[in-house]
Amino acid sequence: MLPQRLEDAVAAAERSVICRVRLVGRGPLHRTLQRDGYLESLRIALNGTGEQRLPFFWCERVVDATMAPLDREVRRQAGDFLGTVLRSIDSLRDDPNELTDIRKTIDGLFRSTRFRKYFPDGYNDTDLINLLRDAEEHIVTALVDEP
Repeated sequence: MLPQRLEDAVAAAERSVICRVRLVGRGPLHRTLQRDGYLESLRIALNGTGEQRLPFFWCERVVDATMAPLDREVRRQAGDFLGTVLRSIDSLRDDPNELTDIRKTIDGLFRSTRFRKYFPDGYNDTDLINLLRDAEEHIVTALVDEP
C-alpha cells in the first residue's frame, strides 16, 4: 500500500519526488515499527522500488508517529478519568440535544474567517461527530500515550 501511495504521489506531481514518510495511526503495527532497524529497512525497501524509474521517488526517512492499540470499550468502562471522558464523549455524540448545543456554540465561530476556511460549505452533524472523534483521539493520546 505504501509503495502505491508513493507511486501516486509521483504521478500527481508529474515529476520525481523526494519525500519523508510519516506513519500515523493506532494499532498492532506500532509494536513492529518499534523494532530496532525496522524503519530503516522499510526506507531501503521503498527506495528499491522507486529509484529505478523516471520520474523516480526517493524516501529520505520514515518517521514512526504510530501509537499502541487501545481497547476503547475496556477503557470506557474503567472508573478512571479517561473512562469518564470517553463516556462523556459518547454521550455528546449520541444525544441529538447535545449536538444541537454544540452547534449553537460553534455557530458563533462562523463569524471568524479562520474557522470558515475549514468548513467553507457549512457543517453538519457528521462534521460535529468527526470533530468529537478527533478530540477524543487527542485526549486519549495525551492521557495514555508517551510523548
